[in-house]
Amino acid sequence: MDNFGALGLIPPLLAIALAFFTKDAVLSLFVGVLSGTMIVNSGNLGSSLLDVSNLFAKILGDAWNVRIFLFCALLGGLVGLLGHTGAHWGCAFIWRVGGKKAKKRAKLAVYDLYFWAYYFY
Repeated sequence: MDNFGALGLIPPLLAIALAFFTKDAVLSLFVGVLSGTMIVNSGNLGSSLLDVSNLFAKILGDAWNVRIFLFCALLGGLVGLLGHTGAHWGCAFIWRVGGKKAKKRAKLAVYDLYFWAYYFY
């Protein structure tokens, strides 16, 4: 493995700066990884993209890693879907207006969902 010196600081600093300016963490991390592979491949974009795809394929080659990746992707999609539909506002409204009885029901619903998620896993 070669010693890249100060060039090794570019990918994380680039990812952090992009995350602050664009407010998009996934894109920023991908650009950071891509810039790191470009440094390793002496600036060749084609071989850098090929290396990134090979790294992702190697990481996702294990069945547990695929399950974790799919779980995170589905959970992120569900959170995004609930955010776009406004479901969180409905839950907050019921919690705020419903009084003590609604709070107890909401807690029981969370415990119930936790139980079923644990039971079926």
